[in-house]
Amino acid sequence: MRTRREFLRAGGKALAAGALVGGTFSAGVSAASETIDDATPDHVTRTYEPDLLNRYKPRLVLRDLGTNTPTALYSFVARSTEFDDTVLVYWAEYPFQKGVALGYDSHWGDHEPIYVRVNETTDEIVDVAFSAYHWLRGWSRSPPTVLGDSEGAVHPTLHVVNPWHHYYLTAEEGQDVDLEHLSDDEMQAWWDNGWDDAIYLRSLTQPWVMTGFGGRSDWWHNTVGSFSYEAGLRRYVYPLVYGAGEGVSLDDLDIEL
Repeated sequence: MRTRREFLRAGGKALAAGALVGGTFSAGVSAASETIDDATPDHVTRTYEPDLLNRYKPRLVLRDLGTNTPTALYSFVARSTEFDDTVLVYWAEYPFQKGVALGYDSHWGDHEPIYVRVNETTDEIVDVAFSAYHWLRGWSRSPPTVLGDSEGAVHPTLHVVNPWHHYYLTAEEGQDVDLEHLSDDEMQAWWDNGWDDAIYLRSLTQPWVMTGFGGRSDWWHNTVGSFSYEAGLRRYVYPLVYGAGEGVSLDDLDIEL
């Protein structure tokens, strides 16, 4: 089984051969020179606050996954003087992803995001963004939730899809997954282990870009075509076919209740 870096680079070579939309899908990607710390604006802070993170921590339905369940929800709290709301960033980590395409999409290590935006003044969830398929963004301003054991605790509930580990919203209660601190050092290690070839850096350093109705359509970086055929379709083809804004976020019809 390949590492995630090997999987991403192999995927880039294969998908580049099927380029669409006149150069939108690029054949090569250069690693970003910016580190996590260097790319973080002065107005943004990242802290680890277990009480707050546990209060809104997603509950996950894991029954389809067998033994390959999340090792932890790596998380941090993002605040900014330029935004009214706080983003609670959670990345579920898995030991491996076992694919279905003759092993082509199998690799060691997997990380799937859920971002919960909250208003700390009203103690309310503003919206939830999550990986609905291969880092394509799903989004809801009124996700299903269950009440937690502590006062004020409210947990969005999501079903994890086997074997790719993306999510759909569900009314099932789900189960608790332990928190870990997604520190700058941990993020840098993930970056050095393949994320530099894949992820849009501002989705980590300014996670507000993934929130709201007009949020970014996916977590892939701007030369996405080399690594995610589906994200390229959503960004560049669907708006031409279905109209501007189509595919940016999932509407209520995509939510299984």
